Amino acid sequence: MSLEVEEKKMAEKYVKRETLTKAEKWRSLEGRLGTGHLQHDTIIIMADSSETKPVTAPIVDDAPSNDAGEGSSDTKQESHSDRKRKRFQDDGLKFGRGGKKRDMGRNAWSREQPDRRSRNDEEKKKPRPENSVLPAPFAQDEIAAEERKPKRKVAVLIGYSGTGYKGMQINTTEKTIEGDLFTAFVQAGAISKANADDPKKSALVRCARTDKGVHAAGNMISLKLIVEDPDIVQKINSHLSPQIRVWGIERTIGSFSCYQVCDSRWYEYLIPSHAFLPPHPSSWMARNLEEAADETGDREGYESRQAEVKDFWKTVEERDIKPIVDSLDDDIRDMVLQAIHEPSDFNPDGEQQDKQEDQVKQTADLNTSAPADAESKPEAAAETAANTDTPMPDQPATLESTNIPTEQKKRIEVAVRQLKTAYNAARRAFRIPEERIARVQAALDSYVGTRNYHNFTIQKTARDPSAKRNIKSFVCNPQPIIINGTEWLSLKVHGQSFMMHQIRKMVGMVALTVRCGTPIERIVEAQGDLKYSIPKVPGLGLLLERPVFDSYNEIQAVKHDKEKLDFGKYEKELEEFKQREIYQRIFAEEERDNTFHLFFNQIDNYKERHFLYLTSKGIEATKGAGKLDEQRAVKSQNDGADAMEMQPTMDTELLIKLERLITKNARLSSHASVTSILQDLGTPTVSLAILDGETILPHCFTAGSDDTSTLFQACSISKPVASVLTFKLIEAGKLSLHASIAEYLPISAIEALETTATKGMARFITISQLLSHTSGLETSGSQGFPGYDVSKNANGHYRAALPDLAEALEGQWPSNTLPIRLKDWPGHVFNYSGGGIGVLQLIIEAVMDAPFAELMDEHVFKPLGMKRSMYVIPEEDGLNDSTKEDRQGSGNYARAYYNGYTSCEAGHRVNPEQSAAGLWTTPSDLLTLISAIQSSLHTDTGFLPRALAVSMLTEVQSGMAHAWFVTPDHFGHGGSNMPGWKCNLLASLTKKRALAVMTNSAEGAKVFWKVQAALFCLLGWEKASNFWYERNCVVPFADVVAVTPCKTILAPWSGGWKEQEREWMVELVFESCVPWLKVKQMPKQRLWIAAHAKGEYQDGAKIVVDLVCKGGVEVLIRLVEDKEGKPMMEMWNGNTGSVVMMEKV
Repeated sequence: MSLEVEEKKMAEKYVKRETLTKAEKWRSLEGRLGTGHLQHDTIIIMADSSETKPVTAPIVDDAPSNDAGEGSSDTKQESHSDRKRKRFQDDGLKFGRGGKKRDMGRNAWSREQPDRRSRNDEEKKKPRPENSVLPAPFAQDEIAAEERKPKRKVAVLIGYSGTGYKGMQINTTEKTIEGDLFTAFVQAGAISKANADDPKKSALVRCARTDKGVHAAGNMISLKLIVEDPDIVQKINSHLSPQIRVWGIERTIGSFSCYQVCDSRWYEYLIPSHAFLPPHPSSWMARNLEEAADETGDREGYESRQAEVKDFWKTVEERDIKPIVDSLDDDIRDMVLQAIHEPSDFNPDGEQQDKQEDQVKQTADLNTSAPADAESKPEAAAETAANTDTPMPDQPATLESTNIPTEQKKRIEVAVRQLKTAYNAARRAFRIPEERIARVQAALDSYVGTRNYHNFTIQKTARDPSAKRNIKSFVCNPQPIIINGTEWLSLKVHGQSFMMHQIRKMVGMVALTVRCGTPIERIVEAQGDLKYSIPKVPGLGLLLERPVFDSYNEIQAVKHDKEKLDFGKYEKELEEFKQREIYQRIFAEEERDNTFHLFFNQIDNYKERHFLYLTSKGIEATKGAGKLDEQRAVKSQNDGADAMEMQPTMDTELLIKLERLITKNARLSSHASVTSILQDLGTPTVSLAILDGETILPHCFTAGSDDTSTLFQACSISKPVASVLTFKLIEAGKLSLHASIAEYLPISAIEALETTATKGMARFITISQLLSHTSGLETSGSQGFPGYDVSKNANGHYRAALPDLAEALEGQWPSNTLPIRLKDWPGHVFNYSGGGIGVLQLIIEAVMDAPFAELMDEHVFKPLGMKRSMYVIPEEDGLNDSTKEDRQGSGNYARAYYNGYTSCEAGHRVNPEQSAAGLWTTPSDLLTLISAIQSSLHTDTGFLPRALAVSMLTEVQSGMAHAWFVTPDHFGHGGSNMPGWKCNLLASLTKKRALAVMTNSAEGAKVFWKVQAALFCLLGWEKASNFWYERNCVVPFADVVAVTPCKTILAPWSGGWKEQEREWMVELVFESCVPWLKVKQMPKQRLWIAAHAKGEYQDGAKIVVDLVCKGGVEVLIRLVEDKEGKPMMEMWNGNTGSVVMMEKV
């Protein structure tokens, strides 16, 4: 066997692909940044040794897992990563403190862990459950005699009817879909006898978990199977019941996980149309609906929402029920009616009502004391009343507990069955009007987009970010189908992912909203912060239609020449299966058990207040007295109170003052609202937050649907946020502040940064110089990093290709910026360079062997609780529309605008230079970071050690520290991204004070400067010195409430003034002690006190007052008294940012 073949065998057996990621990255980087060869050999790590050996063998994507190979005898060569590993060894523990995972890279962690089979030794020692449904272990001689065959990573496309199964997920002692599938795999030879005793050995992963009784026309599992037999699918199906089918098996890439790769999922819910009938007039719910409509004056609205079905029950009572009731004997008539309409009162012991209440509490998840891990155990979750055997109103079992004679009981039972049959026949004969279907569709539309579904699952609070899910569409088929005399509606939902019970609760909320004549807005309210008890409809009607794998099919499958994962190939078989095994079972079970009627009948007669939010009173109707015992009520109210606590909002008095100040500065008299004035000034949204002490106070002014949790592009504020990660890595010993970049980058990458004139100089650049913009690297051009429009045009094509970071820094296609080159001596002068921060990102990713965004999340965002900060790329339909009519977008990302009214063609642009310009966040999250930094400045137990925090904020050159602009008293940074993002962050170095303002408009800078100045004035904070990037002057709002100094004080400045450099004249005049500014023969402008913090003047001069015009003229007049008492005047021009000294005429 040749050496090359031996090495290839070795690679296929022992190579862990992740350990090559870094070397592959540098190889790719070499091709982009330079023509030289990398100085580091590609390294492989032996699975059972820490030795490193160079290898030339290619990586086999899905090589057989049981191939053997022998080690190479090549000379051992130490890699860059090995040298780092040795440097961080401490008392035999590798990579950090105690070998903990957070202190090392993912590859190092994998290398340090025992083999999976070793980790499962303890599991093997456990006795096999006597009632296990999995295959029994084979004898050792049988295993040894079996021919070894290679396993391949595959995707298994399946369908099943969930009837009789305890859900999808495998359970050793319960009958589950996965359990039957795994057994069939073993019996068909797709899983070897050696692996037959443990599904973990096959790396089984499911795409979508379904609960007890839930069906799936299309689902998927991924695992390692022996698939050499061309008839393997038929053999597997031969060992399965007709309820479960394998549609096909497709080979995938080795790292494939159907759960992680799945883009979205389609579900269908079948529901009989009589579920949308209003509650029977005799029910407790119907009486409350009527009373609430009268009490709130909503009678007309309530009746209009029930118009198409208002006479249904009246007709049924007259036509079908009255003849039967009239024929009953007088001695049983009242008892029969009581048994039908008031089942809880019919039993004097109340036993029936107690059982009914318990079932409703389960189906609505009202018992908040459920274990926290309930969500992970669907087989243990509470089932709906439809799945129980407890007698309900249609089953008058409570007659046994009364003192009624036997003969009379029999007559009552016969009459009840007769009436029940009549009611059932009437419900099944109901045909839903088109207006009712339209109402159902309007309710379903309330779910489209990204919404908070904490009320639609269990064990989640409103502030839990995982409660937000994206629904792409939710459609009711306008053409119902009739099966065995019952009309059914098909509801299909398409979403990225779903939580436990989410779909069933979503359908339940829609059904209750429509049948109770509730305003559809109630569904939107249930997506808010308040707690709503929403029952889940029976699982009987739920069907997983199919998962979607578009991204994998378009990228990975094409790249690796794999078959696409498409259920469309099996459309015919799939439809036949649905009709035979799923639909018919659903229809038959409903006809036999009246599942949906029992469910809604329980809700209608549940005599507690949990569901009275469906009335015209809304959520207020759920408050007050009820049958809920006091102890459980207190627990329900307090359960998760900490997590449910709302974020503090801006002080009401301060907000009123700010709004009044803004509204008094309208350019046009017709602009009365704050938001319209801000639009007129240039931006549709201003989101801000104030840090005062330990409290963060957010507020959002918006003409659209943005709010305080809406994400904005942080633009260049991304740079100082990235610096925090850098200092965290310095703290961990992964980086050194004053180390040369040559310690982290290959020589080819360093040489690519140089020009002919600067050859040999780039290796002297340090991490500190990259952060402080003194590296000598130029900027990316006059526009900085303009970003890339990755939205699609009318033809469905992307408007721009997106380069990776290396291409962007090199200026190679499809980059739209100049290459980053060294143009000055490292450490010489300050020259703002986003490219330098981009190089730092390359270093961080190389050292940590992980994507920058993941590292920020792991080391900064998650530890600080910055839940609304990320380096994601939002979809175009995930952006909010800033118009008063539109709802919030699916992802709650702000949309970019050119001004206050006109949105940009691209709602946002993407920046591959993440560390320099790619952060999405909120003002509140930025101040969370600021608060942690400010605390770190005074203690060694803060987020950063005190010495590192001080070093990060110590000036290096020209007011720049390490990615932070600093003055003697403040630190911060501003930001501007194309096409329409402006923001600013300003914090005190000596006090717990800070302010963050973010806008989504190209004209937003002028607005946020004015708002920032106004807040400093209203809060009484000291004026901050201008940073390097700030305009020389900002004309603030006019404070029309402040008292203007009297004419006597301002008299020395009365009269004409002209600019020193040219003949431009202004005149300060007083009329009735009010100052005015006149320019030639033009209308004079009223002057007001400027709404900003007062500053100090140089050379011992004193600022007397700052006066501004309001309503559009961007001019500030500063009246100054020099140290000799002589009057001086400055004129600020807010449009040009210039300050002009005036001379007295």
